[in-house]
Amino acid sequence: TDMPLERLWCLYELVRAQELEKDIEFATPEGVINRQGSLSEEGEQTIIALQNVDPREAQATEPRDREAICAKVDFDEVKLQVQKLVSTVYRVGASESSFV
Repeated sequence: TDMPLERLWCLYELVRAQELEKDIEFATPEGVINRQGSLSEEGEQTIIALQNVDPREAQATEPRDREAICAKVDFDEVKLQVQKLVSTVYRVGASESSFV
């Protein structure tokens, strides 16, 4: 089973949402990561996996989709943005819930 951020379109949409300054939440079976003050071991593994996402390895069902996205994005920048976003989203969630 693919994780959503292993799909090229998901990565592209995540980057676009960030560029458009949209709120982003990471939901897992155990809940929304940025709404939790602490995570289970599985949640922490999810964060680690997200921080290690490699856009070059991301899959696209249609070769033309891959070509179109590749023409628009810098994979190194996408990886950096995803890592920053995952780190920021979790930190914000942890600090917000500690005040609840």
